[in-house]
Amino acid sequence: MADDLEDFEAFLEEDFGASQFGNDLLRATNVDSATSELDIDTSIKKINYDIGEIESRIEKLINDNPMQILDQVSKTRSLRSTASDGLRPSLDYLDMSYQRLQEEVLEPYAKAQKLQNVLSKVHQTSILLRDALIYIHLVNNIKVLNDSKTPLSSQKALELASLHSQLKLGIDQSANLKSLGLIKKLDMEIVSPSRKEVLNYLTSSLSADCADCDRLKENKENIVTLIQALYNLSPSDFSSALQNVILSHVAPTVQALIKTINFVKSFPPAMQIAARRGYVVQQLQLILRDAKIENSTFLNEFTSRMKPKPLTPRELYWKGVAGDFKKDLEVSYKRGGPVGKVLEKSQGFLEQTIRKNMIHSSDSDDYSNDMQTMLNSISILTTEMH
Repeated sequence: MADDLEDFEAFLEEDFGASQFGNDLLRATNVDSATSELDIDTSIKKINYDIGEIESRIEKLINDNPMQILDQVSKTRSLRSTASDGLRPSLDYLDMSYQRLQEEVLEPYAKAQKLQNVLSKVHQTSILLRDALIYIHLVNNIKVLNDSKTPLSSQKALELASLHSQLKLGIDQSANLKSLGLIKKLDMEIVSPSRKEVLNYLTSSLSADCADCDRLKENKENIVTLIQALYNLSPSDFSSALQNVILSHVAPTVQALIKTINFVKSFPPAMQIAARRGYVVQQLQLILRDAKIENSTFLNEFTSRMKPKPLTPRELYWKGVAGDFKKDLEVSYKRGGPVGKVLEKSQGFLEQTIRKNMIHSSDSDDYSNDMQTMLNSISILTTEMH
């Protein structure tokens, strides 16, 4: 049988390709390089000859082996019939089961998925509209308060701050709310201007009530309200406003102390100013300590927000005063001259003045740390003497 197929081995190769075979055949029948014409007829004749040869061999094979071929055909038909009869019930059952699966499970599931997607989008839209309605209601309350004839007060500012806090919470919980044109318009025309006005009122009022000891003691309840409103408006606004109040006492104190570097005899009244303003800060710290917020106090909230490390109002005040005073004192001392000599001789006087006045910076005897902070500001005089 292998010899019978010897002339047709190329057709039996696994990688046989008609295009490649045709190209090879054309190259084999066009070996004359002297002509530019392509000889196709020879190749066609070769193919037709092979076809005739194959048909002749098939005919001869059938004539020589008729019974074997008929027997093989019969067996093949019998096997097909047996396989078809045996598998048909199973195939029919599979078709029926798949059809049932398709109709009762897959199609309903696909429909349910589409409905679920629609329901999810409707639900999201419903939530967005609900949040928008709440936002609009809160903005309307702000507008009513702002349009009322009563002037802005600490209590009114507290109500407005609470409303602004709820608005911020709503925006934080629903990021898509800001994408609505109406919300953008309300924020630009009502919310932002109102918030700015409230913040300015709270910060200026707090600074005024904490300007000196008398005003602070007279307005303790009002200060608590202002602090609460600032915290409601924003914890960062709360800490920033308090920090500015404290620093507003640091600046004039440092200015008074620096002036004494060239005239040491004026140091006692300058330290009196420092102690008096320190006492105001200490009283503010007590107010923060006694004002509760959830499971904490406003003092803890302020202290924890100070960077780079936690500082109480008193620590912020005295470290600020001592640090700035120390810089100028050391510059003047190191420069030498008459001023440097006077400062060196006055070390004991300066220390005694600090100790004497720090007593008045607090209602109790808890001022030792603050006093040490101030003594450190003149430490260069003690170091140089030793």
